[in-house]
Amino acid sequence: MGQGAATKPPAGIGSARVTGHLHAIADNVRVVAPDATVAARRDLFWQLVRAADRNTKELGRLLAGVLDDYALVVEMARVRLGDLPNPGPGAWPRHDQPAGLGEPERIGLCQRLLAMLPMPAHHVVWVAFDRANLDGTTQTVGPISFYDGAWVRATLEHNGLGRSQLPAELTSPDSPLRSPDLPKGDRIVLARVDLGTGVFPDAPRVAAEQAQAVVTVASVRAGDRYWRPLDGYIHATDGRVTGWSSFGLPFQRADVAPDLDRTADELGTLAATLGPRLPVADPVLTETIDALGWWQSATDQPPLAAIVLDVRVLELVAARVTNGAWYDYLDSYHRDDWIRSRIISTLHSVVFAAMRGYHVVPSSEHPQLAGLEATLFEPIPGGRHLFHADRALAALPTLSTIWPVHDHLGRQLRSLATDLSSPAALEAWCQALGDRWTRARARLQRVRNALAHGGPLTPAADTVHRLAHQRAGRALSFTLEALLDGRGAVKAHEDARSHMTAWRNGVAGAPSVHDALFPP
Repeated sequence: MGQGAATKPPAGIGSARVTGHLHAIADNVRVVAPDATVAARRDLFWQLVRAADRNTKELGRLLAGVLDDYALVVEMARVRLGDLPNPGPGAWPRHDQPAGLGEPERIGLCQRLLAMLPMPAHHVVWVAFDRANLDGTTQTVGPISFYDGAWVRATLEHNGLGRSQLPAELTSPDSPLRSPDLPKGDRIVLARVDLGTGVFPDAPRVAAEQAQAVVTVASVRAGDRYWRPLDGYIHATDGRVTGWSSFGLPFQRADVAPDLDRTADELGTLAATLGPRLPVADPVLTETIDALGWWQSATDQPPLAAIVLDVRVLELVAARVTNGAWYDYLDSYHRDDWIRSRIISTLHSVVFAAMRGYHVVPSSEHPQLAGLEATLFEPIPGGRHLFHADRALAALPTLSTIWPVHDHLGRQLRSLATDLSSPAALEAWCQALGDRWTRARARLQRVRNALAHGGPLTPAADTVHRLAHQRAGRALSFTLEALLDGRGAVKAHEDARSHMTAWRNGVAGAPSVHDALFPP
């Protein structure tokens, strides 16, 4: 069954009246009618289901399974209606086993399902991501618990020692869920979203949005590729699995992002800051999640197509924050943040390259270089490293003397050391970057206008599409954090702008470059 677009239900529609309409629609499902008529009835049907606070996704799958005479779904429906007790271990029908019901019996069962009143219950939904990994087997962010997918699957299949660490809805012997129903792969992370007790017209959608929002904030902060949400879910009500949808297949290994994945690290930070405020009930979250899809799609697009998607994201956020033009929004809220991020990014890239050039520097300097590498790039669990920008700043003079002056990297190190030699030198660099921002932002605006109005296109897109993508991601990060912590998009942007403006105004008068870049 297809689903029409959601609209707000008319005021005063009660469950009894809605279920009466549902009965009437169900009684007419056998009428032969043109496609347009069937589509109109289908859309009306789903609007009434939503108005009755019913879970559209799971109800649709339940009705379809009953009408298709699937024994497993028929038995689940009867358990839900109270006709049967919950079957014991191994007593659920096979997935491919027919129920053997006649058409009148199946329609009658569907009518009873439609007439059920929604009751408050404790809802837990499992969703999944691929291209993902955790530092350990679990990580918790408020009501969302992330699990290493391969570990969960292996534990259930082999009744491993960690079985006691899994929630009861997965380990219950009377669950119809089987371990093959879980997604396969060694880069899978499962997210268990505890929505609490209530009535949820679409619990899987709400849970998926909550988990995706938290993961996106973590990945944008970390500068990593975004974990990809898989289709599918497992829905448990009052401690037992009441519905599920097959998980989509993960990407092929060739599509997997590099092993350097800091999203898991950021989840730990979010656990303390955002976790207590989840879940969030805000329609703007749905709009922002849609925008995340555009931003994700832009990652793998050629420059011109990426600019269209990323500027669309910026337009959306600008409308929410300033109700003004996206380019004015960029100048107002992103300029100083971009300047500081360029300085830190340049420091990171140059110093990282210096740690890879043992063949260039004299062998007598190798021990000192190795010592610096261990200090600047601290090993963390999972075979990754944490970059300490403040330590790299202090190490610049030493690195400049180690590298030969005639080498390209040696010249880069000396130029960087000069730019960061004093607050005055840093202020001059900030001013130069500010001029560069103005030119780049204006170029991005011209390219966007050319795309929109069919004007001549130039190679300029290659020089600004990364700027658009980075700033669109940052804009979404501000907005998502605001939705999750309750401040609102406007307040979050104002806070970020005030913080960066204070940083920028304090550079020239700072007592040292360290205090200028990393204020107390």
